[in-house]
Amino acid sequence: MALSLAGCSTSANYVGTTSQGVFFKVPKSWDVFDAEALKRLGLAVDAAANSYTVYTSLAASSHRVIVKGSLDLFGANPWALANVVSFGASDQASMSLEGLNDLLFPLDTWQQDGLSVQPIGSTTLLVKGSLRGSRVAFEAETPSGLLAFEQVAYINSPTDKAWDLAVGCSIACFQAHRRVIDGIVKSFTVTARGS
Repeated sequence: MALSLAGCSTSANYVGTTSQGVFFKVPKSWDVFDAEALKRLGLAVDAAANSYTVYTSLAASSHRVIVKGSLDLFGANPWALANVVSFGASDQASMSLEGLNDLLFPLDTWQQDGLSVQPIGSTTLLVKGSLRGSRVAFEAETPSGLLAFEQVAYINSPTDKAWDLAVGCSIACFQAHRRVIDGIVKSFTVTARGS
């Protein structure tokens, strides 16, 4: 699933897939997790649902982001997680730019459960041809711990497909690695057509 491409620069790995038209760049020292690792982590593609993930990729500053067989979102090691989601008819009809915030993490559900979810800074609206999207960072109290992440997401004009990337870790880690996280988010590229 995660494809590491040889780039012109020796200081970065390019992660993504041409079949889904999505790429991002991580530091060369980061680990890129393969399809078997994603399956063990429960991040494998599930094509059975009405709306489903058609592609997932994971890269992290250390294999230590995996604790007891699951992804440690709240630790001291930054990670980058990308998804491409295909929407069924019912989700397609209700999808909005604000709804992109919930693609990877159920922020609305956490807030409804009384947990604190605060944006860090303002939301940037993005336009790339017929793709529309947003870039926003959050500090979130989750049922499992405190999390800080920045997310960029695009949706096509028929609203039947979305591409998103989140990069984060613990709040202290996020602040310490802000420059690297910002670089990864800026490198997020969607080459797919919007319609």
